[in-house]
Amino acid sequence: MSGLDPLRHGFVNYNSSFLHYADTTLAEVCRSAGLHTAAFIANPILSPGLNFDQGFDEYHELHLARGSELIAQARPFLEERGDERFLLYLHLFDPHRPYVPLATDAAALCDPKPPDYTVGDGVALTRALYGGEEVDETRRQSAIAFESQCYDAEVAGCDRALDELLQLLTELSLRERTVMVITSDHGEAFGEHGRLGHSNGLYDSMLHVPLLFHGPGVPQGERRSASVELKDVPRTLAEVAHLPGAGDLAGSNLLGAGSAPRDGELLFSSTWLGQQPFPDEKRLEEVGRVFRVQSQDWTLVWTPRGDGEGDDLLELISPRDDPFHPINHAADHPEVARRLRSAIVTWMTSTQRDRGTHLSGEGTLDFLRALGYAGD
Repeated sequence: MSGLDPLRHGFVNYNSSFLHYADTTLAEVCRSAGLHTAAFIANPILSPGLNFDQGFDEYHELHLARGSELIAQARPFLEERGDERFLLYLHLFDPHRPYVPLATDAAALCDPKPPDYTVGDGVALTRALYGGEEVDETRRQSAIAFESQCYDAEVAGCDRALDELLQLLTELSLRERTVMVITSDHGEAFGEHGRLGHSNGLYDSMLHVPLLFHGPGVPQGERRSASVELKDVPRTLAEVAHLPGAGDLAGSNLLGAGSAPRDGELLFSSTWLGQQPFPDEKRLEEVGRVFRVQSQDWTLVWTPRGDGEGDDLLELISPRDDPFHPINHAADHPEVARRLRSAIVTWMTSTQRDRGTHLSGEGTLDFLRALGYAGD
């Protein structure tokens, strides 16, 4: 919504982050341009208490609602718009753990449930394995495979909801004059790199998501294979819609002149909820910060650990590698790994927000230290 990098907007942990009032969002730019702004949210994390509703005239929380229900709830909003310009943000939540698809989708896409299976067994058995317990590996793998199918079935339900949205826009004569973008905040891992779920690592299974644009000002039928960053979506929408405040948003226009990826361009991602499995040792380490940089030829995943570089984890991955059987090329190409890690450090330094804009300055930190609420 802001086009800002993680260290700039500060949302690195949803338990303690708050959208800064000074940050400009797409919803604010739209509202300032005279558009009516509304959001219908199924994800309970996107709380107004964290200021996610900044810039929206209407903000409807429909926690864990199915996609079709979300579209139905948004119908009156669309019916009332007439010729009025608007921004509508729909956050569907169907493809998400726990994976419990509708019966019709499960019948079409899922094998029979494994014996003795209960919802969440894939994660539960994997957690037990990394906790040093003896686990039936056949049962664990069967659970993961079944949950992957259930996830596919939930994606199918999400697709059907989007089809209902497109039909609604057509029915209301809005489709041909509405710019739409369809994307996702993350993918899901089902065993790649020994991972399950999302946010605990930075691999393609978690980061590779669809990004589709349609409508006035969007090139028709054009497909691009190059990776991009989702932070550029708000600026793209604002410029395609010719909003006067588009320049107030960070990021760039993915559909603008010269928008094709440039040689040497680097893409960055990060998580503060990282985990590092050690399957041979049957343990899982909570590592917290993990960073990734992607070039045309290599991807580096960097996990800082301990007090020095010698304890860090560096995974240098080739795009030609099998994601289920990855090869770490860092030892064979140490100069590439060092160069890409330096690029991550430069990115972090250049995007680090002045802490004075988040707090009242060093005096506040001294006060919190004196009370025992903050360390050095």
